[in-house]
Amino acid sequence: MNAHTILLIYLLVFALAFIWERLLAALNMGTLHANRDRIPAALKDALDLHSYRRSVDYSLTRSRFALLSSTVTAALLLVLILTGWLGASYGGIVLA
Repeated sequence: MNAHTILLIYLLVFALAFIWERLLAALNMGTLHANRDRIPAALKDALDLHSYRRSVDYSLTRSRFALLSSTVTAALLLVLILTGWLGASYGGIVLA
């Protein structure tokens, strides 16, 4: 197996993980948004509707920021790998 094949396999796995993470986050955010006005039975005695909505809004905002942050991190990682800088900084191995 040559270096380019390994790179292609890595990029495929990287893309699948990236897409999977976004899909799960979107499903979670959709569920939170859809149930924003319904307090779960386990929390009915502990939270009022206003507090629960604030909690959901906080979770949605946090999830959006996490998506942005992980996208920037993924982009930087791809730049490091595809430019060869990461390999060069680790001992002179460059794929190009």
